[in-house]
Amino acid sequence: APAPAPAPSPKRQQRPAEGAPAAKKQRAAPSGESLLEALEREGKLEGALRIEGRLATKKNHEAINGVFALLPDRFEGRNAYEKVVMGSSGLQGCKRFLYFAAASGKKWKISDALGDGKGGYCFLKAKDGGEKPPLGGAGGSAKWSVFDGKTEGYKIDAAVRSSLVSSSAASAGKAAAGTAEAAESSSSSSSSSSEDEAPEADPATQPSQNSQPSQRTASRTSATAAVALRPHEPAEPSRVCAKAAVLSGLRCACHYCYAY
Repeated sequence: APAPAPAPSPKRQQRPAEGAPAAKKQRAAPSGESLLEALEREGKLEGALRIEGRLATKKNHEAINGVFALLPDRFEGRNAYEKVVMGSSGLQGCKRFLYFAAASGKKWKISDALGDGKGGYCFLKAKDGGEKPPLGGAGGSAKWSVFDGKTEGYKIDAAVRSSLVSSSAASAGKAAAGTAEAAESSSSSSSSSSEDEAPEADPATQPSQNSQPSQRTASRTSATAAVALRPHEPAEPSRVCAKAAVLSGLRCACHYCYAY
């Protein structure tokens, strides 16, 4: 009979080469952390943009509204951005890119990929060649044009505006969260203190649980007697049989006097 094939040996975990840098572990996002706080913690808040104003009832609002963080590498010599959101593991990109498209009309646009050649979800024309951040809308001279579908095409949406995200916004968010937490803690502490300091009833006004049943019964009887007490009525005098007294010779029959 042929010999059984040897079992495959378990793979050994390869050790990193000596002198090689150790892999960095990504820190987990703190519980309840906001998007701006995560950007600040990871050093991506500086230069980030916020685009807002597109109504939820209109097309492409999810691709446009949000916060766009600077990418570590520039695209064609200019800044480029990616939309970021808070996921289950913390801050993460969602494949929506904002970049300057010099070859297609010298404008900033949001698309699914850098340099994809498509029209994108929206665009903002720029006269400076993309040297400055794409700030516009909300009363400014530059307006965002948004794709409203094949029939409508690109139309100006004056409500859409883009602005820089300042570090003060993240600080304000932290301060508001800290104030709310402190208020909740103070309310909880005050409630606990009120329960601890509740006045106790005077022991003298409470019936003693250790008193004997006879004492409690006597007390109730005395109280009842004090309320229902009436004057004493004299008992009727007992009657004596006169005939028996005469027959026995104790009294006389004429005057009913004692014979002795």
